[in-house]
Amino acid sequence: MNSILIILSIGVCTFTILKIRDIIDPTLTLALMIVMFLLDGGILYGFYLLEASNKEISIGILFGTIIKVLLLLISESKEKEN
Repeated sequence: MNSILIILSIGVCTFTILKIRDIIDPTLTLALMIVMFLLDGGILYGFYLLEASNKEISIGILFGTIIKVLLLLISESKEKEN
């Protein structure tokens, strides 16, 4: 269950950062990426403090990263269409 929550948390974090990037200047992409990595680290540290097993955390990281890449690819393809 924790791995599903990690996947959803990382996906929501990525989606939020992408929406913020659309609202503010797109040249701040590097700063937003740093914020995204810090938020992801905070999410993972929170689950570590909640004593989630290493297997649940690793599964959450694996599939959370896949979701993150898919969201970024979808975002880039929509930008190219416009």
